[in-house]
Amino acid sequence: MADEDRLRLEYDRAVATFRDLTDIRFKLLALVPTLSGAAVGLLKAGEAPVTLLAVGVLGLSATFGVLVYELRNSGIRHGIAGRMGELERGLLGHTMVVKRPEGAPRRLFGVVAIEHSVGLALVYGAALAGWTYLVAWGA
Repeated sequence: MADEDRLRLEYDRAVATFRDLTDIRFKLLALVPTLSGAAVGLLKAGEAPVTLLAVGVLGLSATFGVLVYELRNSGIRHGIAGRMGELERGLLGHTMVVKRPEGAPRRLFGVVAIEHSVGLALVYGAALAGWTYLVAWGA
């Protein structure tokens, strides 16, 4: 197998893995806040404190576990993106997929940087806050 064929095969596999990790990210970003919000919203003021505490601790633990999983996948995605850039330079002479936009980073309302890490922090922070609220309410 020629060097270019091996590079192309590695690139195809890297792109597929990157796509799969991105797909997992979007599914988790849809699922985590939905479940957290539903749990907090559906529990009534008359619930037994032990129920609130149990549901809150379970949700907090599960969300924290998913967050750890997401952070690990983010590290893998960054590594794959770097390798994809190297492969693109080798195959095409320039980067295509992993190229960062030029210029100053865009900001939401002129304040919040539009970056993946900020979005993740907002979503998981809100979910963890919801579960913490249930734990505090039950305690």
